[in-house]
Amino acid sequence: MNKQKQKKNVMISLFFIFIASFILYVEAAISADNRYNKKKPVIIIDPGHGGYDKGITGIYGLFEKKVSLVFSNILHDKLKDKYKTILTRTDDYFVNLVDRTSFANQMDGNLLISIHTGGGSYRFSYFTLYYGITGRQHIQLDMNDSLSYNSYTTPEDIWDLISNRHTDHSKKIAELIKKNYTNSEKKVCKIKQYPLFILKGADMPAILVEIGNLSNPVCEDKELSNKKYLIKLADILVSAIDEYFK
Repeated sequence: MNKQKQKKNVMISLFFIFIASFILYVEAAISADNRYNKKKPVIIIDPGHGGYDKGITGIYGLFEKKVSLVFSNILHDKLKDKYKTILTRTDDYFVNLVDRTSFANQMDGNLLISIHTGGGSYRFSYFTLYYGITGRQHIQLDMNDSLSYNSYTTPEDIWDLISNRHTDHSKKIAELIKKNYTNSEKKVCKIKQYPLFILKGADMPAILVEIGNLSNPVCEDKELSNKKYLIKLADILVSAIDEYFK
């Protein structure tokens, strides 16, 4: 009886040793991955719309979903040697907003950039940058603070905590892009703070960029249809991203 009990105790001890060793292994792997990310930041590039969701259609028939994908691929190619760059879609198919942001979080991104075009008035064409805001702006959390789940009762409260701690960094990258754009293009660039869904759920600095107004025929024909112009815009974003991460 004592031998059986002793054998059982040994098995229990071995089990806990195995669990402890496994935990240490996982922590070491995570630590190594984090060191990798610090050396090479992860940038998630999100080409807006796709598939049946065409976005805005220009007067000459250009779809926002196409512009956003073309520009995102250009940006990806310019960033991929210095950063780990990942696209939320790589072709003309639909990905819903929840899956886009969830994917960015799962990839442990250091920056999310969602690419779109503006629309509405055909008279104007703006380069517009958005960064997130929540309905509970009073909730703030330092990056090094732990989350207090007892203080907030809903999942939305928790996401507000998570998103709000990146607001200053999101604003910073938007301001860097605006500075580079206005210096290069000598055109109007607007920064807006708005609770866009894809930004609200991101656990990282996140911005949405409208690279022009597709409803404006001049912008559609001379800029958004012009690959050389899109390359020039991508260079502006790359310079701002480099400055942000240096």
